[in-house]
Amino acid sequence: MQATKTAAKAPGKYPVHILVVDDERSICELLEITFRKEGHRVEVAHDVPGAKRKLESQIFDIVVSDVRMPGESGVDLLKLTKEIAPECFFLLITGVPTVETAIAAINSGADRYVIKDHELVDQLRRAVREVSESLRWKKEAGYLRRELRRLTGLDNIIGQSVKMREIFDMIQTVAPQTSRVLITGESGTGKELVARAIHENSQRAQAPREQPARAGAFHYYQLRRLP
Repeated sequence: MQATKTAAKAPGKYPVHILVVDDERSICELLEITFRKEGHRVEVAHDVPGAKRKLESQIFDIVVSDVRMPGESGVDLLKLTKEIAPECFFLLITGVPTVETAIAAINSGADRYVIKDHELVDQLRRAVREVSESLRWKKEAGYLRRELRRLTGLDNIIGQSVKMREIFDMIQTVAPQTSRVLITGESGTGKELVARAIHENSQRAQAPREQPARAGAFHYYQLRRLP
């Protein structure tokens, strides 16, 4: 227990949720112990139907599955996983590697194909560590983007359409300029938010903000630099 807590708090560690699928219970137990010691959450299934139930009820970052199992195979589970959770990282493992299986794994979207030998655990640990690190960086990048938008004032303007993206781009373009900007649009369309975003992105951000000029109603946004 102490080893698990220490690993989970180690610098740079980002815990991931792993599903291990293998009809060999000894393999499942070995991988479960290994990954839990490194601070990850681990679930186990011994066939494809059991794995499917878990995939449909939980969100996993990584699936580690044997290729050959009674009934449906690991390749079948791979195809199913890519339908249910396309972002999930999928590792196929096998004790009987064949060219045909390797080709099927690659064509079905397997992220890694690992042979069950004396290096199995080390290879899987490296793969899980890479995914963990990638997810950590994505999380930090997302946080930085949100903070940047919050600090620059763009967080208060909602919209993903082409027109809204054009407005965002225009804000970033005109904000550094020293000339005045006229913002016109219908009442309630967000002129005050645009003015605030321009101000927060400008060199005048530390000075009192100028109130936006009022204008007549228009059926679309119009940002225009004044001479």
